[in-house]
Amino acid sequence: MYHFKLNNLLNKILLLIVSVITLDFLIVPKEIRRELLIKLIGPEYAVNQLNEFSNNPKIILIHVILGMSFICLFLLQSSSKVSISMPKAHKTVGYIFLIVANLLTLTGTLTAIFYPFSGQASVLPNIFFEILIIIFTIYAIQFARQKKFINHQIYVSRIIAICLGIGFSRILIFILVIIFTIPPKEAFAQAFWFGSSLAFFLNEFFYAQKLYIQQK
Repeated sequence: MYHFKLNNLLNKILLLIVSVITLDFLIVPKEIRRELLIKLIGPEYAVNQLNEFSNNPKIILIHVILGMSFICLFLLQSSSKVSISMPKAHKTVGYIFLIVANLLTLTGTLTAIFYPFSGQASVLPNIFFEILIIIFTIYAIQFARQKKFINHQIYVSRIIAICLGIGFSRILIFILVIIFTIPPKEAFAQAFWFGSSLAFFLNEFFYAQKLYIQQK
Protein backbone atom coordinates (compact mmCIF):
# COMPACT_ATOMS: atom_id res chain seq x y z
CA MET A 1 0.00 0.00 0.00
CA TYR A 2 1.29 3.48 -0.88
CA HIS A 3 1.74 5.87 2.05
CA PHE A 4 2.40 9.56 2.43
CA LYS A 5 6.03 9.68 3.65
CA LEU A 6 6.62 12.22 6.41
CA ASN A 7 10.38 11.65 6.26
CA ASN A 8 10.37 13.64 3.03
CA LEU A 9 11.71 17.13 3.86
CA LEU A 10 9.32 18.88 1.45
CA ASN A 11 6.30 17.19 3.05
CA LYS A 12 7.47 18.31 6.50
CA ILE A 13 7.90 21.89 5.31
CA LEU A 14 4.47 21.96 3.66
CA LEU A 15 2.79 20.58 6.77
CA LEU A 16 4.61 23.07 8.99
CA ILE A 17 3.47 25.99 6.80
CA VAL A 18 -0.14 24.82 6.76
CA SER A 19 -0.08 24.18 10.54
CA VAL A 20 1.19 27.70 11.28
CA ILE A 21 -1.35 29.24 8.92
CA THR A 22 -4.15 27.21 10.50
CA LEU A 23 -3.17 27.95 14.08
CA ASP A 24 -2.19 31.62 13.78
CA PHE A 25 -5.54 32.62 15.30
CA LEU A 26 -4.54 30.80 18.50
CA ILE A 27 -0.76 31.30 18.66
CA VAL A 28 -0.29 34.86 17.39
CA PRO A 29 -1.23 37.59 19.92
CA LYS A 30 -4.25 39.64 18.94
CA GLU A 31 -2.42 42.98 18.73
CA ILE A 32 0.33 41.54 16.55
CA ARG A 33 -2.27 40.01 14.20
CA ARG A 34 -4.08 43.34 14.03
CA GLU A 35 -0.93 45.27 13.10
CA LEU A 36 0.11 42.68 10.51
CA LEU A 37 -3.30 42.59 8.86
CA ILE A 38 -3.52 46.38 8.79
CA LYS A 39 -0.17 46.53 6.97
CA LEU A 40 -1.01 43.66 4.62
CA ILE A 41 -4.62 44.30 3.61
CA GLY A 42 -5.28 47.86 4.75
CA PRO A 43 -6.70 49.36 7.97
CA GLU A 44 -10.38 49.59 7.07
CA TYR A 45 -10.80 46.01 5.90
CA ALA A 46 -8.52 44.50 8.57
CA VAL A 47 -10.13 46.32 11.52
CA ASN A 48 -13.63 45.48 10.26
CA GLN A 49 -12.76 41.79 9.97
CA LEU A 50 -10.98 41.58 13.34
CA ASN A 51 -13.84 43.39 15.09
CA GLU A 52 -16.28 40.81 13.71
CA PHE A 53 -14.02 38.03 15.01
CA SER A 54 -14.07 39.65 18.46
CA ASN A 55 -17.84 40.21 18.45
CA ASN A 56 -18.62 36.65 17.33
CA PRO A 57 -15.59 34.45 18.09
CA LYS A 58 -17.32 31.06 18.42
CA ILE A 59 -17.48 30.07 14.75
CA ILE A 60 -13.91 31.06 13.89
CA LEU A 61 -12.63 29.45 17.11
CA ILE A 62 -14.40 26.15 16.35
CA HIS A 63 -13.07 26.33 12.78
CA VAL A 64 -9.49 26.80 14.02
CA ILE A 65 -9.78 23.96 16.55
CA LEU A 66 -11.11 21.68 13.81
CA GLY A 67 -8.18 22.75 11.62
CA MET A 68 -5.76 21.81 14.38
CA SER A 69 -7.53 18.47 14.86
CA PHE A 70 -7.44 17.84 11.12
CA ILE A 71 -3.65 18.30 11.01
CA CYS A 72 -3.11 15.99 14.01
CA LEU A 73 -5.38 13.27 12.64
CA PHE A 74 -3.79 13.60 9.20
CA LEU A 75 -0.34 12.99 10.67
CA LEU A 76 -1.62 10.00 12.62
CA GLN A 77 -3.39 8.47 9.61
CA SER A 78 -0.31 9.00 7.45
CA SER A 79 1.73 6.68 9.66
CA SER A 80 2.23 3.29 8.00
CA LYS A 81 3.10 1.85 11.44
CA VAL A 82 -0.35 2.70 12.77
CA SER A 83 -2.23 1.38 9.74
CA ILE A 84 -0.27 -1.89 9.66
CA SER A 85 0.20 -2.70 13.36
CA MET A 86 -3.09 -1.21 14.63
CA PRO A 87 -5.66 -1.58 11.82
CA LYS A 88 -8.67 -1.17 14.15
CA ALA A 89 -7.30 2.09 15.54
CA HIS A 90 -6.51 3.24 11.98
CA LYS A 91 -10.11 2.52 10.96
CA THR A 92 -11.61 4.33 13.97
CA VAL A 93 -9.34 7.35 13.58
CA GLY A 94 -10.14 7.32 9.86
CA TYR A 95 -13.86 7.79 10.53
CA ILE A 96 -13.09 10.60 12.99
CA PHE A 97 -10.78 12.19 10.43
CA LEU A 98 -13.50 12.19 7.76
CA ILE A 99 -16.01 13.69 10.20
CA VAL A 100 -13.56 16.42 11.16
CA ALA A 101 -12.77 17.17 7.49
CA ASN A 102 -16.47 17.62 6.74
CA LEU A 103 -17.04 19.78 9.82
CA LEU A 104 -13.98 21.83 8.90
CA THR A 105 -15.39 22.71 5.49
CA LEU A 106 -18.84 23.33 6.99
CA THR A 107 -17.46 25.81 9.53
CA GLY A 108 -15.34 27.30 6.73
CA THR A 109 -18.53 28.03 4.83
CA LEU A 110 -20.10 29.53 7.97
CA THR A 111 -17.11 31.83 8.48
CA ALA A 112 -17.49 33.03 4.90
CA ILE A 113 -21.18 33.74 5.59
CA PHE A 114 -20.91 35.43 9.00
CA TYR A 115 -17.60 37.28 8.68
CA PRO A 116 -16.75 40.10 6.21
CA PHE A 117 -14.56 38.29 3.70
CA SER A 118 -16.03 38.78 0.22
CA GLY A 119 -19.73 38.23 0.69
CA GLN A 120 -21.35 35.71 -1.67
CA ALA A 121 -18.20 35.60 -3.79
CA SER A 122 -16.33 33.82 -0.98
CA VAL A 123 -19.29 31.68 0.07
CA LEU A 124 -19.64 29.99 -3.33
CA PRO A 125 -16.17 28.34 -3.44
CA ASN A 126 -16.59 27.14 0.14
CA ILE A 127 -19.95 25.53 -0.67
CA PHE A 128 -18.52 24.01 -3.86
CA PHE A 129 -15.57 22.39 -2.08
CA GLU A 130 -17.78 21.34 0.82
CA ILE A 131 -20.03 19.41 -1.60
CA LEU A 132 -16.96 17.81 -3.20
CA ILE A 133 -15.67 16.67 0.19
CA ILE A 134 -19.05 15.14 1.07
CA ILE A 135 -19.02 13.20 -2.23
CA PHE A 136 -15.40 12.11 -1.76
CA THR A 137 -16.17 11.01 1.80
CA ILE A 138 -19.00 8.77 0.61
CA TYR A 139 -16.73 7.16 -1.99
CA ALA A 140 -13.85 6.79 0.49
CA ILE A 141 -16.08 4.93 2.98
CA GLN A 142 -17.59 2.72 0.27
CA PHE A 143 -14.18 1.68 -1.09
CA ALA A 144 -12.83 1.05 2.42
CA ARG A 145 -15.77 -1.27 3.17
CA GLN A 146 -15.20 -3.04 -0.13
CA LYS A 147 -11.49 -3.40 0.84
CA LYS A 148 -10.46 -1.48 -2.26
CA PHE A 149 -7.87 0.43 -0.28
CA ILE A 150 -6.04 2.14 -3.14
CA ASN A 151 -9.31 3.67 -4.37
CA HIS A 152 -10.01 4.59 -0.76
CA GLN A 153 -6.65 6.36 -0.48
CA ILE A 154 -7.23 8.27 -3.71
CA TYR A 155 -10.47 9.80 -2.43
CA VAL A 156 -9.01 10.51 1.01
CA SER A 157 -6.06 12.25 -0.66
CA ARG A 158 -8.51 14.47 -2.54
CA ILE A 159 -10.17 15.48 0.72
CA ILE A 160 -6.77 16.26 2.24
CA ALA A 161 -5.72 18.29 -0.80
CA ILE A 162 -8.83 20.48 -0.70
CA CYS A 163 -8.52 21.12 3.04
CA LEU A 164 -4.81 21.92 2.87
CA GLY A 165 -5.46 24.08 -0.19
CA ILE A 166 -7.82 26.24 1.83
CA GLY A 167 -4.96 26.77 4.28
CA PHE A 168 -2.61 27.80 1.48
CA SER A 169 -5.25 30.21 0.18
CA ARG A 170 -4.43 32.49 3.09
CA ILE A 171 -0.92 32.98 1.71
CA LEU A 172 -2.39 33.61 -1.74
CA ILE A 173 -4.60 36.37 -0.33
CA PHE A 174 -1.58 38.40 0.73
CA ILE A 175 0.21 37.70 -2.57
CA LEU A 176 -2.82 38.92 -4.54
CA VAL A 177 -3.20 42.04 -2.39
CA ILE A 178 0.47 43.03 -2.06
CA ILE A 179 1.99 41.95 -5.38
CA PHE A 180 -0.97 42.18 -7.74
CA THR A 181 -2.72 45.02 -5.83
CA ILE A 182 -6.10 43.30 -6.01
CA PRO A 183 -8.65 44.74 -3.54
CA PRO A 184 -8.90 42.55 -0.37
CA LYS A 185 -12.51 41.48 -0.94
CA GLU A 186 -11.79 40.30 -4.46
CA ALA A 187 -8.54 38.67 -3.32
CA PHE A 188 -10.33 36.55 -0.72
CA ALA A 189 -12.76 35.13 -3.27
CA GLN A 190 -10.05 34.41 -5.85
CA ALA A 191 -7.73 32.85 -3.26
CA PHE A 192 -10.43 30.45 -2.02
CA TRP A 193 -10.96 29.19 -5.58
CA PHE A 194 -7.30 29.05 -6.57
CA GLY A 195 -5.87 27.59 -3.34
CA SER A 196 -7.95 24.43 -3.17
CA SER A 197 -8.08 23.99 -6.95
CA LEU A 198 -4.29 24.14 -7.21
CA ALA A 199 -3.82 21.68 -4.33
CA PHE A 200 -6.41 19.35 -5.83
CA PHE A 201 -4.76 19.21 -9.26
CA LEU A 202 -1.27 18.85 -7.78
CA ASN A 203 -2.55 15.92 -5.77
CA GLU A 204 -4.03 14.33 -8.89
CA PHE A 205 -0.80 14.60 -10.87
CA PHE A 206 1.78 13.82 -8.18
CA TYR A 207 0.00 11.52 -5.70
CA ALA A 208 -3.20 9.99 -7.05
CA GLN A 209 -1.46 9.16 -10.30
CA LYS A 210 1.05 7.00 -8.40
CA LEU A 211 -1.80 5.12 -6.80
CA TYR A 212 -3.50 4.54 -10.15
CA ILE A 213 -0.23 3.17 -11.57
CA GLN A 214 0.25 0.95 -8.54
CA GLN A 215 -3.30 -0.37 -8.91
CA LYS A 216 -2.55 -1.48 -12.47
